[in-house]
Amino acid sequence: MANHYDFEELSVLDLFGGTGAISLEFASRGVPQVTCVEKNYHHYSFIKKCIVELDLTSVIQPVKADVFTFLSKGGMSPVRLIFADPPFDLPHFDKVLPAVLESGLMAPEGLFILEHGPQNDYSTHPAFQQLRKYGKVHFSFFGNQK
Repeated sequence: MANHYDFEELSVLDLFGGTGAISLEFASRGVPQVTCVEKNYHHYSFIKKCIVELDLTSVIQPVKADVFTFLSKGGMSPVRLIFADPPFDLPHFDKVLPAVLESGLMAPEGLFILEHGPQNDYSTHPAFQQLRKYGKVHFSFFGNQK
């Protein structure tokens, strides 16, 4: 991915932020604008604490919200990269992909990366671009549908 994007010009939306590790990783690589969406109060509080301690308040914007509600409301400019790491046992896991693609939050040249287990196969989806496997963790890459 580093070969396809200039991180210093990238805007990122991190869905299902968890501990905020992915948002922090993007910030550490020079991404100037990261929005991190996390529903769990304790995780959200931890993310906010890390952002303050690492002086990243101008880079990472934490949002305490349900991802599906956040996506349905929009309310932010489209971003070039959306990353989602939903819990593998999330009810309605298969609704994540359409919710992201239909949200209008991915820029025309944008990319959506979905982390998932081996039980999910998105290779026939029209927006599917590639799959990367790392043990039992898979990453499916999607572009905007043409």
